[in-house]
Formats: sequence, structure tokens, C-alpha cells
Amino acid sequence: MANGRLIVERQMNYDFRHEAMHVIAEWPVLEKIVRSRRGKARRLDSRMVAALYAESSEEWWHQMSNAEHDFARAAIDAHQTD
Repeated sequence: MANGRLIVERQMNYDFRHEAMHVIAEWPVLEKIVRSRRGKARRLDSRMVAALYAESSEEWWHQMSNAEHDFARAAIDAHQTD
């Protein structure tokens, strides 16, 4: 149910509704992306998470663990039509 914003990937439940907040420290590459933009946020809403991952370079994608890669793909997929 991608537009419902609840994504299940590899037995992980992710809530990507617009109001859902994500702790960036749980995702090392996401944290690096935010810091590289001089951001100081500790939490981001789902749309911002999806946008940052969607705009990230191939280099960032290579640094992601499998779990973070799955999370990033799910975030992008959940917000494709936003």
C-alpha cells in the first residue's frame, strides 16, 4: 500500500505518512547527507527523508547498509507522487 504510506520491506515496518517523523541518527548515511548540507535537524518528516534520499548521489547509495538502502527505497517509493 504505497500511497497509504505504510511500507513493509524485508519484515521491517516503515511509516511514511506525511506527519511521521524519523530520527536521522538511526540511518548513518541519511545523517551524513543532512550534515553535508549543514543541517542540524535530529528528526525529519517522511517527505524530507524521501527527497534527501532521492537527490543523493550514487556515492551515498554505495555507503548504505542493506537496511538503510531498503528504508531509502521505501521512502522514495512512498512519496513518488507527492
